[in-house]
Amino acid sequence: MIHKTFKLILVGLLIATGAMVSAGAVSAGEPKGPVKFAIPAGAGGANDLLIRGMKKILESTKLVPFQVQVKNRKGGGGAVAWAEVNRHKGDPNRLVTFMPNLLTNELLGAQPFSYKNFTPIAVLLLEDACYAVNPKGKINSAKSLIKALKTDPSKVRFGFANARGNHWHQGMAVLAKALGVDSSRVRSTVFGSGGKARTALLGGHTDLMVGGFGLFRKFHKAGRLKCVATATEKRLWGIAKDVPTWRELGYDIIHSAWRGVMAPAGLDKVAIKYWEDKFREVVKHDVWKEFTKKRYFRTHYMGHADTSALFKSELVRYKENLKKLGMLK
Repeated sequence: MIHKTFKLILVGLLIATGAMVSAGAVSAGEPKGPVKFAIPAGAGGANDLLIRGMKKILESTKLVPFQVQVKNRKGGGGAVAWAEVNRHKGDPNRLVTFMPNLLTNELLGAQPFSYKNFTPIAVLLLEDACYAVNPKGKINSAKSLIKALKTDPSKVRFGFANARGNHWHQGMAVLAKALGVDSSRVRSTVFGSGGKARTALLGGHTDLMVGGFGLFRKFHKAGRLKCVATATEKRLWGIAKDVPTWRELGYDIIHSAWRGVMAPAGLDKVAIKYWEDKFREVVKHDVWKEFTKKRYFRTHYMGHADTSALFKSELVRYKENLKKLGMLK
């Protein structure tokens, strides 16, 4: 559970900026520009690269006739950026990316607002869960990982980024469930970034990490880390094609993190359709295809209605996973 002090800071931020009802809410309709895109993370991460890639496509192809401004607003597992956007009710010029933290933060009381306080535009991609180990460690294969978890999960050191209960933490929960293991007994450590969690695995300080394959690709290729399985229906491409799926290994595990775009609450149908159409075109662009292929993301476009339904169903699934992790009653 998030520290009470941080919760008070977030509440104060929302009140101070008029988060729930913006005095400067704009009229409905299509955006007039410039578009202000908040990045719920620091520079260099998946969310940062995602938005900057979209900015390049939107501007270079003239899909939007105005400037796209981006700003990093890290903190609170995304909550700081979402709080900022939330205060601009009805403004079609304000956008922000989302990831599963939007729901897990809510379930854990880590943010004083709900996913219902936003207008979902579209899911754009999926980042599949990859399970990585250190080939020099005692746990150096899928077989030894399974054995270690079944023998004594309290001796397995699991590291991940960057918030307790998030999608990568839940990646451990779904694996443990498939193995009939109590996931709350696994020694779990949260790191401030995927890079820091990876460094801990490289140094032998942890035994297992769950994250997107893009984070491991260079180290997997060099033999310094080993991705032993992916939680996908079929194998990934490129240098990941040698990594089996959990289903191939006999365990029905499918798990990924979705990422997409949302706006403040109160957008009308005109604005929603405008942005749906724009991002539908973005995911068809060659620059997008190159970006996702390199990062081992899978394009998975879902419009406003389907994204709204996804949030509702995933909230139920994540709640059950958090119970298994011992984080909710």
